[in-house]
Amino acid sequence: MRAWVVLLVLVLTAPIWSGPLSSQASASSSVEEGLIIFEVCPAKPIEFVTIMNTGSGDLNASRLKVTDGEGTLALPPLTLRPGGSITLFKNISGLAVLNGRENLLPYTNPGIVRKGSFALSDDGDQVTLMMDDVPTDRFCYGNAAVPADWNGEPFRFTDKGHMAVHTEVDDGSDAAEWSQSVLGRTTVDPFNVTADVMPLVHPDDGSSALLELIERSVYSIVLSVYTLEDPDVAYALAEAAHRGVEIDVLLEGQPVGGISTFGKRAIVTLLEDDANVLVFRSNDSYRRYEYVHAKYAIFDSRFVSISSENWGSGLSSNRGWGVIVDSEDLALRMNDLFQADTDRSYGDVQPAPWYQVEPFTWGEGVPDDFVMPSRATAQMTLITSPGGSVDPIRQLIRGAEARICIEAMSMDMDWMRSSFLLDDLLAAARSGVEVKVLLDSMNQYEENKASASELMGESVGLPVECKLASPYHDFSSIHNKGIIADDDVLFSSINLGAYAFNENREVGAIVRSQSIADRMSSIFMQDWMDDCSSPVIVLPSLSYECDEGKGIIIDAGGSYDNSGITNYTWDVDEDGVVERYGPVFSWEPEGGEHVVLLKVSDGYGNEVSERIVVSAGTKDGASFGNVLLGIPAAIIASVLAISKMRKRIKSNK
Repeated sequence: MRAWVVLLVLVLTAPIWSGPLSSQASASSSVEEGLIIFEVCPAKPIEFVTIMNTGSGDLNASRLKVTDGEGTLALPPLTLRPGGSITLFKNISGLAVLNGRENLLPYTNPGIVRKGSFALSDDGDQVTLMMDDVPTDRFCYGNAAVPADWNGEPFRFTDKGHMAVHTEVDDGSDAAEWSQSVLGRTTVDPFNVTADVMPLVHPDDGSSALLELIERSVYSIVLSVYTLEDPDVAYALAEAAHRGVEIDVLLEGQPVGGISTFGKRAIVTLLEDDANVLVFRSNDSYRRYEYVHAKYAIFDSRFVSISSENWGSGLSSNRGWGVIVDSEDLALRMNDLFQADTDRSYGDVQPAPWYQVEPFTWGEGVPDDFVMPSRATAQMTLITSPGGSVDPIRQLIRGAEARICIEAMSMDMDWMRSSFLLDDLLAAARSGVEVKVLLDSMNQYEENKASASELMGESVGLPVECKLASPYHDFSSIHNKGIIADDDVLFSSINLGAYAFNENREVGAIVRSQSIADRMSSIFMQDWMDDCSSPVIVLPSLSYECDEGKGIIIDAGGSYDNSGITNYTWDVDEDGVVERYGPVFSWEPEGGEHVVLLKVSDGYGNEVSERIVVSAGTKDGASFGNVLLGIPAAIIASVLAISKMRKRIKSNK
């Protein structure tokens, strides 16, 4: 493919912004020389057709016609240079979303000769491009009748509001030459930076690190997150706005299940202090992304947080990974992305409504004992979806030499195949890389169980393990979307499924640091264990005193374990011989000091022990205080006193 074709694709598909933002539609274009239909959008936000001159010489557009079989548009005498394009559009009201393109012509342009009724059907149609009345290219989609020169089935749109982009040209016209995108989608090309990086582990770090950054902020906070529901975070943001920090927030306006009551309360809390809160939602079925699912924030144009976790209860309950990056360059790049996504001209970004709910009036601040995570200087690559995350993640996996650890909420095996991520994983395993995949067991249980079984079936004989997390951990569920490949770690919002890579706005960071990778690997291996917590022994005392031959009872029945205690053993004098099993130990010790070793274990191999000192008096009458089930010294003294008194009375008789 010629270099000018690549440039042309970038120019045609880019929206009104410049700089690092580019259209996903340009990702793999390889059109050859010729005159082609480049884009077709039959639906929202605006109906349009773009034609491209991929030849080497100028063309007079008056030689061109576009027809849908019911109507024809004959173009005016414009010069269409090599690499040039003409976009024909239907609705003047939608012109803003095409702003910046060359040769924008409405169907009603006086220079266009119209015959019949040219209007693209949402359900299906044929579009034919002719030069000198000879067909040069064709596009067939939906339920349209298939023309003789079209191979196979028509092109199928997965969602309304999508456009088709001509990405390849072969010997004949067919659906395989076309891909889908949405007008206005943008992505940031993978962006590299070296910076100080602080890894976060949820729920361990909870919301404390974010609260710390909010409280430290002086000038601005920019936030894009799927849901915002945490009362402490919402209140802290409102307090920041109250003290003069500029707060800009983009939320998903149509999350699964709708915006919760807590989400509505968070929005109202922010609006009361004049924060700028926007929601991303459909504009008559059109929206640039299926979901705004990213979870990132920019603090004072310097600190950037990127995470797997929404800003709700999951911060303090889910297993998730996040990262805070100290980099003005990264902050600038992320701000460009935020500005593109909050562009109001597409109609899918709207001011958040005022809900009739009570705002949050109080929130916990940063705990007094909280310490921000330690920093490590590392290289970092920013990746985004849609369109910019598959290749970097494939490179991450293909570059591994020793270990790959994947911890994810779910894994779509169909997507793993079609994206070649499964091939990459298996190839790494064949080269000797140890692969471990840990999936959530609390949500999508059956699907994840099937995925784990399928992956294990695909990798028989290879060093691959895949399983679901046990419930015996200090988090409620795995919401993570993380990968460790040797010394590289992916922190992201990107689930392992087609929509996360192709349709959603997602953000991730690949961090290259041995110390960070080792720390995250240690966390992963704790999660990998079915139960990493040992039982807790609870005893009334660790020392007992009694008389020789007097029975004592030691009760360890208050001991506990998250997965349940399966065994208690009692070993007197630590000679390796177990004298008793069970939570209660009764014993009549011989005189002297003894050590009783109690061991408590659960069903997952975790064991804990405690040493108990028992001092038993000899039979010559020596006695001790603090005796359990023996005769207290005061009682013995009383008995002796009574005995002496009786002897005196007897001797006086």
